[in-house]
Amino acid sequence: SHWQQLVQLGDSVIDATCGAGHDTAVLARLALTDVSGALHAFDVQQSAILATKQRLQDTLPSQVLERVHVHQQSHATFPA
Repeated sequence: SHWQQLVQLGDSVIDATCGAGHDTAVLARLALTDVSGALHAFDVQQSAILATKQRLQDTLPSQVLERVHVHQQSHATFPA
């Protein structure tokens, strides 16, 4: 509920530990449009990256999905 108050369409947001992608999908719906916003999702585990990518592919339109960047790395090293 905090995200709904803080995140607006067109925002750039980060999911620092995307896990299975549940929170990533919520953030995508709150922040991304076909033409604005960006979402960076991070996790060090390959299984989490694969699960997040699958969840997003199953739930987001392709135009919105293009605005999502999934990184298999620690959020502590971003933007490297």
